[in-house]
Amino acid sequence: MSLAPGQQIGDYLILQELGAGGMGKVYKVQNVISDRLEAMKVLLPDLTRDSDLADRFLREIKVQASLEHPNIARLHTAMRADNQLLMLMEFVEGRTVESLFTPERPMPLDHAVWYCMQVLSALDYAHVRGIVHRDIKPSNMMLTNQGQIKLLDFGIARVINDPSLTQTRQTVGSLFYMSPEQINGQPVDARSDLYSLGVSLYQMVTGRKPFDGTSDFSIMAAHMQQQAIPPIQLDPSMPPSLNDAILRAIAKDVNNRFQSAAEFHAGLESVLRVIQSGGQPAAPVAAPQPQPTPMPPPTSGSGLGVKLGIVALVVFLLAGGGLAWWKLRKPVAEPEPTVAVTPPAPETKPETKGDKQPEPPAQTPVEDKPAEPVAVAAAPINKPTLPVVKPEARTEAKTTVPQTAPPPVRVTTPEPVVPAPAAVTPPAYTPPAPVAQPAAPRIHAAVVSELRVRRVRIQSRLEACKAAMNNLRDTLASQGLKPRGDIGILLQTVASEVSEAEASVKDGDAEAAKQHFDIAEQALRKAERFFNL
Repeated sequence: MSLAPGQQIGDYLILQELGAGGMGKVYKVQNVISDRLEAMKVLLPDLTRDSDLADRFLREIKVQASLEHPNIARLHTAMRADNQLLMLMEFVEGRTVESLFTPERPMPLDHAVWYCMQVLSALDYAHVRGIVHRDIKPSNMMLTNQGQIKLLDFGIARVINDPSLTQTRQTVGSLFYMSPEQINGQPVDARSDLYSLGVSLYQMVTGRKPFDGTSDFSIMAAHMQQQAIPPIQLDPSMPPSLNDAILRAIAKDVNNRFQSAAEFHAGLESVLRVIQSGGQPAAPVAAPQPQPTPMPPPTSGSGLGVKLGIVALVVFLLAGGGLAWWKLRKPVAEPEPTVAVTPPAPETKPETKGDKQPEPPAQTPVEDKPAEPVAVAAAPINKPTLPVVKPEARTEAKTTVPQTAPPPVRVTTPEPVVPAPAAVTPPAYTPPAPVAQPAAPRIHAAVVSELRVRRVRIQSRLEACKAAMNNLRDTLASQGLKPRGDIGILLQTVASEVSEAEASVKDGDAEAAKQHFDIAEQALRKAERFFNL
């Protein structure tokens, strides 16, 4: 069948040829009834008599019709025309990932990792359903204008464990991206797709293929025998975690690779966080370790500050003491005699009754009342335990208020108070007892990895259900109907439980995370049964 732009096949108008490959040609077409743009894939005319290739083409239709995922180009329908099979697929407007980089200008690391994470989401969805793509390469990854990756061409995909489709000693796919077991014609599984994606990621971030050669034989030998140059040697700014992830994905032994797309996705998710945070251990100059801020050396000002602090404390204490003195003047005078009264102790002797010489102060030469000091002195003799100072203080206050007696006493009162800060400061400077903070619970790394893999798979299944829901909503809307509300509630429950599980992982509660994932999976199974996924 010869097709050209302007030609119409059934309800589809040929607009232009998009490309050609080993399986057939792809055209951009428009449905003349709905005006929807689609992609039509047609088996090459010179291969129409190849029954084996026709069987593969039929299988592609059945396989792709069973896939419903936002990162997989959807199959709308299939038809026959002039003994040829035609596939009408979602038209993806954008550019292939292969066109986004060159050997001289590799792709930015975060872009490459993010695109591969989307591919892994699609592969995990397909692998869980027993489907291996077998032809992963940058030219089969389409980047839409909205920044979404669409995985194309499941034309040589094979349903695992289907004996009727098993072919031995036959190599399919692109040599630059084929796994060693695929080159040997051995049975392949999901880990073969991960190898091909690892080769693609290597090329995306370095601009060169890890295994190259001048002939098909040399390329196949490189896959089988040679070790790839670590990509970090080609790009020293690459985080070591990304280098390790790529080398693990392209390991010769399948047991040394990532064992699932979800595990590979979880590894790249950690790498992406490192890249976005700017922490690249491979470039210590770009991410220096933070140094503690040095304390300024002590200066004379620091000593002055300490002195001012002590003076402030003394003033505070004196202010409180002064206030108490104004309220209670008698108790304040009590400590005064401890210094001033001790010398007049000899006055208690009876022989000094009329003698005025032992009293050096000016109070002794009182002319009008000489007997009053004697009576006052006699009282302490009969009662030695009583504070003799009180009556004496009263006489001093009466006789010497206009003179100089009180001022010296009042001036000297702050001096004995100065040592008070030493007695008060110990409790003020005692540091508070440190409150023991409970250590945050930690989950074992293996458990964290298991939970991440589980989250990726649930998220992939949820995206597939959302895509099916959108298609159902569009179909029903054309008929004036709406989808069942309980299905939307199920999908909301899944998303909510996944968020709760992620929060539990951050809190270190693995059991709670597993319970939330269990609830999410129960809701997912109900939604998948409804959509027949």
